Formats: sequence, C-alpha cells, structure tokens
Amino acid sequence: MREVGRRGYSCIKEHLKTELSSDATTAERLRRMYAGMARDVESDRPLWRAVVLSAAMDPVRSPEMRRLEEIAFSLLREILAEGQERGEVTKAFPVVHLAEFMEGLYTTVVRRWAVDLPGPHSLTERVRSALEFFLKGVQQ
Repeated sequence: MREVGRRGYSCIKEHLKTELSSDATTAERLRRMYAGMARDVESDRPLWRAVVLSAAMDPVRSPEMRRLEEIAFSLLREILAEGQERGEVTKAFPVVHLAEFMEGLYTTVVRRWAVDLPGPHSLTERVRSALEFFLKGVQQ
C-alpha cells in the first residue's frame, strides 16, 4: 500500500508541475489538475479504498510520506501564490492557508467517496463541486 501511496504522490506532483508550466488562469489550472487527479483515483475505487483504510498516504500516520506530501503541497502553494500575484486569488488569507483548505477539501471528498458512499457516485463530479466551492471563496 505504501508503494501505491508513493505513486499517488508522484502523480499529484506531476499534475501540479504540468499546471505550473502552463499560462492558464489559476482557476483553469486547478480545474484541470483536480479533474485529472480525480480521474486517476476514480479508475480503481477498490484500490483507493484500501489506500485510504490503510492510511498509506497519511503523512501523520505514515511519516515516510511527509516529504512527498510536502513536495506536492509546496507546488499547490506555488500555483495559488501565482494566482495572488496575478490578482486572481484573494490576498485576504495567507497562501499556505488557502492550500491547506483546498487540500483538506480534496482529501475529505476522496476519503468519503472511497469508503463511505455506496453506489456509483462520481468522484470526478464531487471533486469538481468542491473545487468550484473553493474557487468562489478565493476569487477576487
């Protein structure tokens, strides 16, 4: 499970790096990035249920994941900081808080989808909804 967790963080890092290299708006970057991440996870719900239940990607319970999580988190902060510089993201909150809020939304949606919700609920749709909620709160 930890190897799957490492691959998961690697995938997140690649999505973030791809978006950092684009000239798109912050909202477009985040929409593409989170849609891609949701599709990756949604493709194998039983696997991600096992990852969530084993806490294989939890940096608190799996200390070896802390460095990988921090790399991904720093790239998200970078995207949001660029958004603040461009005037697309509010400066009312420190960028580290904004990144924590978005990471918390995404993590909660994935965990609930993986273990709590029976049936064919679309993770991609749930992540899109969470992201739109976040974007409404952070736009200038």
